[in-house]
Amino acid sequence: MINHASPTFDVAVTQITLLDNPLSIHIDYQVADMQFHTHIKYRSIATWQAIHQKLDDAQVERMVALIAAWDAMRYLALGGTTVILPANYALPASDKAAWQHCFLNQFGEWRFKNRITYEKAYPLLQTCSLDTDNQKASKQVRAKNSKILLANGGGKDTLLGCVLLSHQSDCEYEFYHGFLPYGGCASTQQYLLEQLSSTFRPDKEPVSIDITDNYCNQGKDFFERHGVFVTDYHVDFSVGHTSNYVGYFPLLVEHGYEVMLFNIEKSADQPNCQWRGDDINHQWCKSTEYRDICTHLYHCLVENSSFKGFKSTIKGFYDTSIYQILSKYPEKLQLTHSCNIDKPWCKQCTKCCFCYLMMTAFCSEETAKNIMQLETSLFTDPNTQSTWQALLCPDQHAWECVASKAECHLACSICVDKGYSYPVLRKYLQQDVEHHIKHGMDTFAKIDASQFEYSLFHSLIPRFKTHDVINATEDTVSA
Repeated sequence: MINHASPTFDVAVTQITLLDNPLSIHIDYQVADMQFHTHIKYRSIATWQAIHQKLDDAQVERMVALIAAWDAMRYLALGGTTVILPANYALPASDKAAWQHCFLNQFGEWRFKNRITYEKAYPLLQTCSLDTDNQKASKQVRAKNSKILLANGGGKDTLLGCVLLSHQSDCEYEFYHGFLPYGGCASTQQYLLEQLSSTFRPDKEPVSIDITDNYCNQGKDFFERHGVFVTDYHVDFSVGHTSNYVGYFPLLVEHGYEVMLFNIEKSADQPNCQWRGDDINHQWCKSTEYRDICTHLYHCLVENSSFKGFKSTIKGFYDTSIYQILSKYPEKLQLTHSCNIDKPWCKQCTKCCFCYLMMTAFCSEETAKNIMQLETSLFTDPNTQSTWQALLCPDQHAWECVASKAECHLACSICVDKGYSYPVLRKYLQQDVEHHIKHGMDTFAKIDASQFEYSLFHSLIPRFKTHDVINATEDTVSA
C-alpha cells in the first residue's frame, strides 16, 4: 500500500524571533490546526550583534532561514508536502535543492515505514528567492585558538574519539553538548555528557545548546485527534541538534572553528535496505554525504577558507575494533551511555541490547551488567526477546544506530566461544563459531586508515602498529 503526503499537513513557519542573552532563535509553526514551537538557545554566544559583526544582514537572514528549514523537517514528518518560511527569509535555489535531498534521505526510514510518496518536485521548501546563489559575507571569519569543536554524544564512540585526541599532544579542542527535547530532561543529559567532558577536558567549559519544544512530548492520542495518518513522527534523526549540521552554523561563525569533529563509525554509511530504488539508511543523518552537503552549505554562506568541514574521528573503525580498543579502558567505559529513549539505559531498546552484546563479547557480561546497573541478564529477559530478534534476525531491520547483522553475529560467536550459552546467542548463527570468528575478525577488526577524514589522525597509524594505543598487529591497520 502506498500513501501520499497531504497538503493538509503542510508546515507554515509563522514567526521567527531572534533573542539575546544568550543568542536564541524561537520558531513558531502551524501544521493543520496544530501549533508548535522550537526554542534554540546558544549558551556561548551573548547577542546577535556578535554575529552581525561578522555577517551582513542578508547572510544572517539566510543562516536563520536554513536553521528554521532544517528544524521544520521533523514537523513535515506529520505527513505534509511543503514547508513555508516567512516572506523575509530568502534562500537560493541551491539551498532549497539541498534541503529536499536531505529530507528525503534523512527521513527515508520514515517514508519507508509509512510507505509515503511525493509527487514530482515535492517535498517543497517555499521561500523568497535570493537573486544569486553566490552571495558571500563581506568579513572574514577567523579561527580561534581552540580550532576544534568535538561533539560529545556521551557514548562509546565519543570515548574512542577522546582517546584518539588524547594521543595528540598539540591538539586543542572544546566539547560540544547538545541538550535536545527527547531522551530525558536537560539536567540528566548534562550530567551524563559531563562524565566524559570533565574527564578529558576539565579545564574547558563545553560549548552548549539547549533546544526545547512542545512537540516531542505530545502523545499518539493528540495527533490522532488532529487527523494525523502517519506513524513514527517522533523518530530521532538528529546529530546533536534538531537542525543537524546546519544548526551549528552560528557557533562556526562566532567562534571560528577550523573543523567540527563527530564520532561516527564506518558502518553509518551502510543502508538498511532499498525501497522504490532508494537506499534507506537509519543513520543517514550521520553519513559522509550529509556532512559534506552541509559543509558546502556553510562555504556558500560564509567566506571562510579555514573551515575544513564536519568530519569524523572514527570513520575508519567498525564497532568491533571500537570495543576491542575500549576494553583496555574499562574504567572510562563506565562513563558512557548510549540509549536515546530513557538515558542512560532503558535496558529494553535495540541500542541497549546491542551495547550489552558488544560489551559481553569484548569485556565480560559482568562488565555489561555493571555499566547498565543490571542484576539479571538481558539475554534471558523476556521483555527483550523481540528486541534481540530485530537486532539479530537477517529478515528484520533493527532501525537503530547499531552494527550490521554480520557484525552482531560475530559478537554472538565471540560470546559463545567465551562460554556464554544463552540460546539467543546461537539462534541466528549459520556458521561454525571458530570459522565465523576468524573470518569476521578479518573484516571487522581492521582499522582502515584510508578512511580517516582529518589529517590529525594519520599520525596515529604508527601508534596502532606499535601497540601504543591498542594491542594490534600491522594487518589490523590498512593504510
